[in-house]
Amino acid sequence: MESMVAMSSHEHESVQKTAIEAILSCINKASNVTFVVENGTQLLKEIYKKTKSDTIKVFQISIRKKLT
Repeated sequence: MESMVAMSSHEHESVQKTAIEAILSCINKASNVTFVVENGTQLLKEIYKKTKSDTIKVFQISIRKKLT
C-alpha cells in the first residue's frame, strides 16, 4: 500500500496511472472477498446438498479439513 501511495504522487503520469490501476484492482478484490466471506459458507452448503457426486462431497470435506 505504501508503494501505491508513493506512486500516486509521482511526477510521471505513467506511474500515477499504474498506481490507479493497482488501487482499483485491490478494491475489486476486496469486494470479491467480502462476497465470499458473506456468502461462501451458504453456497458450499447448497452445493453439498444438491450434488449427486460423491467426488464433490469428498473434495469439499477434505478442503474444509485443510482450512480448519
